Formats: sequence, structure tokens, C-alpha cells
Amino acid sequence: MIYRGKALIPANKAAQTLAKVQSKKIKIIILMI
Repeated sequence: MIYRGKALIPANKAAQTLAKVQSKKIKIIILMI
């Protein structure tokens, strides 16, 4: 369980960073239009 918990933390961080990058791309696309 401890190992799974430690493994989930980086996955959550990666998902958050991906969401931020996607939101930035969406904002850039909106600005382009």
C-alpha cells in the first residue's frame, strides 16, 4: 500500500502538469483565433 501511495504521487503531479499544459495550449489557440 505504501509503495502504491508513493507511485500515485508522481502520477498525480504528471496529470496536473499535463492539464496545465493543455489549458495553456487551449488559451493560445483561442488567442490565435
